[in-house]
Amino acid sequence: LIHFLLLEQPSVQQELRVTPEQVQKAQQLAATHRQQLQGLGSLPREDAARKVLEIQQAAERDLQALLSPGQLRRLKEIGLQQLGPMALSRPDVAEAVGLTVEAILITHCHFDHIGAVAPVARATGAPVWVPAAERHVLADINSYVPWPGFGPFESWEAEHTVAGGETLELAGFEIDVLFTPGHSPGHVSYSLPDHGALLSGDVLFRGSVGRTDLPGADWGTLLASIRKLLETLPGETTVYPGHMGVTTLERERHTNPFLAEIAS
Repeated sequence: LIHFLLLEQPSVQQELRVTPEQVQKAQQLAATHRQQLQGLGSLPREDAARKVLEIQQAAERDLQALLSPGQLRRLKEIGLQQLGPMALSRPDVAEAVGLTVEAILITHCHFDHIGAVAPVARATGAPVWVPAAERHVLADINSYVPWPGFGPFESWEAEHTVAGGETLELAGFEIDVLFTPGHSPGHVSYSLPDHGALLSGDVLFRGSVGRTDLPGADWGTLLASIRKLLETLPGETTVYPGHMGVTTLERERHTNPFLAEIAS
């Protein structure tokens, strides 16, 4: 609901040039999703987590229907700059959704994925798992921000590292750690086989893949990582990427234009 909260700010409304009708509709949608989140704390943990994901997907679809592509893109940029580093660090946010943050899993250490780790970890007390090959980036974020205008971010010393091949048992989930480099040198993805879910980070998106023009990235390595995901996980696995919408491995196998080399 972070993006709906942003749409309540007059400065954001002015920058996006949203109409009064869009603002009113956003308020209605936000109220609906808040109501859906109420009472999740009384559900079994796995059921609550599954319900949160469903609400998240519905909210994303509502935003896509409500805003133009340009408006939505700029709204998410504002969200990263303004609310990303502090949203979950606010106790009232966690209390509002009835959830407890028990672990912070990092797929890779680009600043847009780790800029909020320090405030969230401090506020929640949740331990952090980070790819071993990129732990030094989390510990010194601002030295690895490639463009001006972002930050400063607070660095953090992770409690745990992963490299691929581990199985984590956290928050009632069994999570397999998969080594998926290519977008970044130490990138990992997190598979929840009992739930048919994959947290793919920036390796695979809906209709796209992670960029390979950043330091440590490599196109051939990225394709090999995606091929491994397609060959080892069921096609119906739901993919929750670091950007863009939710998809499945099977859908990307057949429709993603960047995977033509794999298909051939």
